[in-house]
Amino acid sequence: MVKPMTAAGAVVCWGVLFAGCTPGVEPTPEPTPEPTFQCTPEAGGDAYGCDQAEFEAMVARDEQYAEAERVYRRVQELQFDLMEAREPMNEELRSLMTGEYLELATSELRDALESGVSYRGNLEVAWVRRATDISDQGSVLALSTCLAPGSLVLTYEGEDSRPTSFQEQVFFKQEDGGLKVASNRVWEVAEC
Repeated sequence: MVKPMTAAGAVVCWGVLFAGCTPGVEPTPEPTPEPTFQCTPEAGGDAYGCDQAEFEAMVARDEQYAEAERVYRRVQELQFDLMEAREPMNEELRSLMTGEYLELATSELRDALESGVSYRGNLEVAWVRRATDISDQGSVLALSTCLAPGSLVLTYEGEDSRPTSFQEQVFFKQEDGGLKVASNRVWEVAEC
């Protein structure tokens, strides 16, 4: 026996049948563009496409090199200020160095105090470059630098002289939450 239906019931049944027979249409998601990052090799060179993790690592390493250069420049400034003032190692300078370099700088400042040489001015940091292919005693990074005579004048027994230029490889270690100069290699050059 067929049961009678109301018009509303027929519409509901028709809607259910129609919905069950037609495939559901899902909206096509918009593709999310991948962020494009550009990385530069640590030693320099052409930029290349990289992912976010590589980019963030590059930025962190760039910040380390910038910190190392700030530390190096401050060490140079303080060393010559202390030599000019004929003062021994101070806490600020000590806080920027460690290990072999700290021992050497302490000794050089002591020798400067005891010598008859007076110092006026500072050497000029002519250039600073990343040194990516060298390491010393477990250093975390290195810089190559060149120091020019700048305004430095040495006076001994009434005679003035000016130093020559020096190239230096400077090695840094991470200590106490910051970079410190740990060791160096230095040699005299004709000019920077």
